[in-house]
Amino acid sequence: MCLEFDTAGPTFSLLHKVAYSLEFPVIDLERMLCNEDYNQITEMYCTKSQDWSYEQEWRLLHKEAGTRYHYADKELTGVYFGSRTTAEIRVVVGNLARMLNPAVDLWLGELSDSCFRLNFTRIP
Repeated sequence: MCLEFDTAGPTFSLLHKVAYSLEFPVIDLERMLCNEDYNQITEMYCTKSQDWSYEQEWRLLHKEAGTRYHYADKELTGVYFGSRTTAEIRVVVGNLARMLNPAVDLWLGELSDSCFRLNFTRIP
C-alpha cells in the first residue's frame, strides 16, 4: 500500500528528491570532515539506480537518531492498495485512514492487461 499526502505542511519542507544515476555517489571525506559539509550524506541516501527512476521518489531524512516526524491528520489525502491486498486489510486501513481524515481517498489497484502497471479505481 502507498500513502498520499498534501505536502504543503511544515514536515514536508524537509523532503529530498531522489536522484537517479548510473553511478554510485562519491563521498569526499576531506570536504566532509574539514569543511563540515555533510550534504554528501544526504546525497548518498537520496541516490538510486537509474532503473528505479519511474518511482519519482522523495525521501524524508532524520538528522538526529530517534527523531520522529508527525504529519497533521488532514495531510493524509489518499491510500493506494495493491492488487493483492486483502479485503480485510482494505477495510481496516481504510477505516483508520478515514478516522484521521474523513475526506481521504481510497484507491484499489488492478493489474493492467496490456502493460506493466496498475490501474487504480476509487473505493467509495
